[in-house]
Amino acid sequence: MLVNLPSRLILKYQFMEKQKRVIDPKSYMHTFRLNEQQQVQFEKMMLTAGQRSQSKFILSRIFG
Repeated sequence: MLVNLPSRLILKYQFMEKQKRVIDPKSYMHTFRLNEQQQVQFEKMMLTAGQRSQSKFILSRIFG
């Protein structure tokens, strides 16, 4: 007996409709370079703060 399953495309759009829309989906990326001394200091600051994610650590330092 064959079962008529919905296509992957239909399931994808049904899933997308259920997701909440983000008000501001824009995202910006910034990069910078550190010398050896700055890198060591940066790693110490992250360890002291107990933050494992570099992105979250930098954002918390900039925006509080």
